[in-house]
Amino acid sequence: FCQEDETVVFWNLEDYPIPSSANLDLIYPNIESALHKMGFHGHLSIMAFGDKLYHDIDALSMANIAYDPEVSPGDDSCVWRMTGEIVSFLAVSFPMNYMVIAKQHPELYRVLDCLKSRNQIVLLLEPPGDTAQQDTLFPCVDSVVDCTKVFGGGKPIHALRDNRVYCYLCG
Repeated sequence: FCQEDETVVFWNLEDYPIPSSANLDLIYPNIESALHKMGFHGHLSIMAFGDKLYHDIDALSMANIAYDPEVSPGDDSCVWRMTGEIVSFLAVSFPMNYMVIAKQHPELYRVLDCLKSRNQIVLLLEPPGDTAQQDTLFPCVDSVVDCTKVFGGGKPIHALRDNRVYCYLCG
C-alpha cells in the first residue's frame, strides 16, 4: 500500500484496554509512524470506545485519542457502538482507511467484510498477549507493524529482500 488517505483507528477498550502504566504519549506517534512505514501517509485519528478506562479523559485527549463515552453498560454495547461509528464513516465524502483494535465479534466482522468488499482498506491491529498485564502498549513502531494485518489475511507492507520497507511516495 502506498497512499495518502486518512486512517481512522477504532479501538475497543473492552477487548484491549490501555494499561494504567502505559505511556499515552507514545501510542499515537507509534501508530502513526507504523502506518507511515506500511505506506499509509495520510492523517491519523484514533477513537476509543468502552468503559475499561484507566486514564483520565483529558489525558487521552492530550494524547490524540478521542474517547466516546456513549457506551451503555451491558454485553456487546461497546462493539455495537463502535460498529455504528464505523458504518457512519461510510457517509464521508473522502476516501479513508479503517484500522480496528478489537477481538472478533460476528457483527463487527460482518461490517468489516462489507467494507472490504467495497474496496476499503481495513487493517486489524491485535496487541500481543494480555494487555492488562503489560507495562507498555505498542512500545515501539515495529511492535505496531508486527501486530498489524490486512482484514482477510496478509501483511500490509511490501518488504524488500533486506527487510527494508519500500514506499513509492517516500522512496
